[in-house]
Amino acid sequence: MNKSYEKFKQALLDATHYDRKIEPNKKVFSASMLGNQKLQNYLQITIGAGSDKTEVDASTLGSLVHTAIKQAAQARNKFMKITYLPEHRFSHTLENGWTITGSIDLIDHEYNTIFDHKVTNTKSIIKIKKEGKDHPYALQLGVYKWLLSKESDIEYKSVITAFDKQASKFNQESLDMLQFIPIDTYSPEEIEKLLTAATDDLVTYMETSAEPAQCDTKSLMWYKKPGTDKSVPMRCKFFCSYKLVCPYYSIKGELMQGMGIKKYYKKKIKKWKHLHLK
Repeated sequence: MNKSYEKFKQALLDATHYDRKIEPNKKVFSASMLGNQKLQNYLQITIGAGSDKTEVDASTLGSLVHTAIKQAAQARNKFMKITYLPEHRFSHTLENGWTITGSIDLIDHEYNTIFDHKVTNTKSIIKIKKEGKDHPYALQLGVYKWLLSKESDIEYKSVITAFDKQASKFNQESLDMLQFIPIDTYSPEEIEKLLTAATDDLVTYMETSAEPAQCDTKSLMWYKKPGTDKSVPMRCKFFCSYKLVCPYYSIKGELMQGMGIKKYYKKKIKKWKHLHLK
């Protein structure tokens, strides 16, 4: 690659750097994990997560948007009444010993509203509205409200700031690339029960060496290449940090059946850790 391109690529990676290094087997469960597949959470907890990123991926655009919004909020606070709190991190420990963490994209203290920013597409926006409380984004916002309930008696409203990459007039009623979607969530009490159940499940898997089932194949965003019979799971290929150690995914983008976790990724895990846990 041209040296100028490499320099610019590194600038993008530096601007979107997110320090999320997680040591293996730590009882830490983030807000976004409540909406994840069990296998994803199992791999994250047992393997850990690195903070270094060497390639521009699907999350880079989202990180750039988050950075711009944070700067806009800070600029508004500087010249007007301070009402926005961008990217504030909270944590609380459950009775079972697991620490729940979450970084809220934006809190508007004037109107008691929390915002979660998503760079997404038309189909996903429709799905968010259709699935309601059970959509992963709604569960994530529910955890944020639960964390806030541990700090204050204020009841917060929750909104997804959806940046539609497609903004297609054929697929949505609005031509706006930016949509504010009010989200109804489970109550803090219900969220705490869901968090306790999810973390207790992880302990069971870890203590018994049981293997979580393969991720629901319907959720993997299949894409069939023109002129071929092969379909690629786009969610695995571009959105999952653990595909290289997943027992059901190969480097060629194929899902494999019937292979146990230990059998498949034992040989790959050392190389993966070297790349991601520096």
